[in-house]
Amino acid sequence: MTVSVCKDNECKPVQVSLKEDGIAFLVKTDKGWEPADEEIKKQLTDEVNKKIQEELDKRSRI
Repeated sequence: MTVSVCKDNECKPVQVSLKEDGIAFLVKTDKGWEPADEEIKKQLTDEVNKKIQEELDKRSRI
């Protein structure tokens, strides 16, 4: 899936993929897709974990 990450009013597309060893984050650059920097990885990992926890909370109430 592709998401947008915005910083200082500049947004970049980031490709998020599940891999066997975790989640891969790739940023679109002039050279193509390259690995995201640590700041983007942390921000998106935090958001993904939050969404997973929200979904687990919903399911536990059913």
